[in-house]
Amino acid sequence: MNAQSTDDRRFMLEALALAAQPARRPWPNPPVGALVVRDGVVVGRGAHNGAGEPHAEAVALAEAGAQAKGATLYCTLEPCNHQGRTPPCAPAVVAAGVSRLVVAIVDPNPHVAGRGLEVARCAGLAVTLGVCAEEALDLVWPFVVTRAFERPFVWLKTAVSLDGRFAPGHMKEGEGAVYLTGAGARRQVHVLRRWADVVLVGSRTAAVDRPRLDGRLAASDAACPPEDPIPAVLSRRLGKLPPWPGRPHLAFVGPDAPEPATEAVRARRGMVFRCAAGPSGVDPSSVVASLADLGKHCLLVEGGPAVAASFLGAGLVDRWVQYTAPVLLGRGVGWPEWDRPTGAAAGLEANGFTLTRTARCGGDAVAIWDRLSFSETCARLTCPPGGTIEQERA
Repeated sequence: MNAQSTDDRRFMLEALALAAQPARRPWPNPPVGALVVRDGVVVGRGAHNGAGEPHAEAVALAEAGAQAKGATLYCTLEPCNHQGRTPPCAPAVVAAGVSRLVVAIVDPNPHVAGRGLEVARCAGLAVTLGVCAEEALDLVWPFVVTRAFERPFVWLKTAVSLDGRFAPGHMKEGEGAVYLTGAGARRQVHVLRRWADVVLVGSRTAAVDRPRLDGRLAASDAACPPEDPIPAVLSRRLGKLPPWPGRPHLAFVGPDAPEPATEAVRARRGMVFRCAAGPSGVDPSSVVASLADLGKHCLLVEGGPAVAASFLGAGLVDRWVQYTAPVLLGRGVGWPEWDRPTGAAAGLEANGFTLTRTARCGGDAVAIWDRLSFSETCARLTCPPGGTIEQERA
């Protein structure tokens, strides 16, 4: 990698750090960061904080002012070239007098899809595409997979022993959580929670673990927004009230949940959604549809195994974050059996995932599995329109 591309990567990583720490979750817009660099010095920084807020490029260019002329602009996502709630960014980049544009990935939005880069190229800017592409794509993955949130994005997080157990078999209600994974894995999960609008557990997990489902373990400088998600429980009949009295929360119940139980949830600041019956008591498709109606864009399913299996069986999981702890339990809570979809969706390929990456987290292992191929998507979003743009080479 040459010196120029080394500097490009350094500055793009700084732009990505800005994108990863917005003031709030930006959904349904993607998180984006931008830097204006002149003679090796950062003169403008910007991040996008959600629909209706200024785009990252506009913020960075405004901070740079006259120093943007002849400078390099780093964008984690291609500048837009269409009028939305805010003016298009690509013409503003040209008007600012920037001489070079460095972009991580093309915007997958069909309203953009290379048009912003083409505006810059036609105006005479030198354009480089593909710097830190994988890191940038990972940050906007929910936006990409759902085609700009045509539906909610669904994460699944599981943590199991080497022999596939979720918890020891002796767990009783109210005893509190037993952690299989270490502190590092738990901190990672708390960062992930803050990217989700809603975090969902099943009724047994809620009753036994009494989880808070917040992001309290995320460091103040962690790569996530500072706001906590809304906790939620999936419970067919609400035999036990959710463990979040006084805190806004959601309860997804079956059609036969007794009215007194649902009223008790509402009295504790909860919202109740009556859903169709499903394999684990509540149809997971109804849960996702209810979230869409509520205007929520990202759901994190944390368990337990019956709830996880129901979402997997319904083909609703977009990304599976799978932690494995280096312990053997021998017996305990394991995976239930479930029926795979039938008909056209019954093939193994249609029900499979692709392995995006694996990593070590303390003593634990974490694997990221995606329904949509991450590598193929990254290749597509770093393909220059017209073949006239310099591409990053390792």
